Amino acid sequence: DVYKRQIYNAAVEVDTLLSDARPHDADLMARFANAVPRPGTVLDHPLVTDPMHLDMGAALIRLGKEYIKEARLAQAEAAFLDALKQIPDSAANHTQLARVYERQARSGSPGKTELAIDHYEKAIALDPDKPGLRINLAQILIRNRKFDEAEGHLMHALTHAPEHADVHYNLGLIHSSRSDVENENASYEKALAIKPDHPQALFRLGRIYETRRDVVEAEKYYRRAVDSAPRNVIVLTALARTLAAQKNVSAAEDLLRKAISYQPRFAEARFQLGQIYLGAGRLAEARQQFLDTLQIDRNHRGAISALQQLQLTPGAGQ
Repeated sequence: DVYKRQIYNAAVEVDTLLSDARPHDADLMARFANAVPRPGTVLDHPLVTDPMHLDMGAALIRLGKEYIKEARLAQAEAAFLDALKQIPDSAANHTQLARVYERQARSGSPGKTELAIDHYEKAIALDPDKPGLRINLAQILIRNRKFDEAEGHLMHALTHAPEHADVHYNLGLIHSSRSDVENENASYEKALAIKPDHPQALFRLGRIYETRRDVVEAEKYYRRAVDSAPRNVIVLTALARTLAAQKNVSAAEDLLRKAISYQPRFAEARFQLGQIYLGAGRLAEARQQFLDTLQIDRNHRGAISALQQLQLTPGAGQ
């Protein structure tokens, strides 16, 4: 029991300390009775017990949040689960558990995505009109390609928060999954009308224009995205790609080097840098970047193809 605390007013034996430190299964009322310095009886009545459970649950939730700040997710999970025993109908606690499981899922822990979805659904059942809960759940569902279900939550959120940029942005992702570029574009524009520096919406609009081979317009959105998220390596690499397409090679190289300095194992930045070196005739440097790309992503098709071409090129530094 990581929440157990004991205060002694005199010296105690080691065996006493060890015994008191052992986990125990006593419920809240029993622990309260044991903690009282004088003998007596605890009133077993909701007027007494309900506030005690609420206070204990709230304290555990606060503890769990502190663990999250320290990235101690297992301890945070334990605190929130214990809080759930005290206040099972707390939307806030279910939300915190969902966030913990979502972070664990992103780090590769199996089964955590399902737990995150389950607790978001329980939080929504208790607080159905809170847009943030539905947006968070929709984002998980979108990542797991459950687009119709995600859309239902976003449309519900839209009725309560029509000016929430993330609702429109995530609807844009759903339109993208259906190759509905017109509505995708419109959704991102709505997000930007509400939040002009929304980095993801800016990036996605840049992608749309880049796909259309309108690199000038793509560059505008990518530049705004970089202004909003200057250390985002995906955005930096995208902007570098459009600059290279417009023969602004020096600026593109600077951006790619910056991206690599932020995240050395970002394969796409190294591949794009290799492409710039290749175009400039710096074959040995290009070859090294392609090899570095494959060290990170051994199935990177662009790097594989580029190295195959270099094998046929004299003076490539093999």
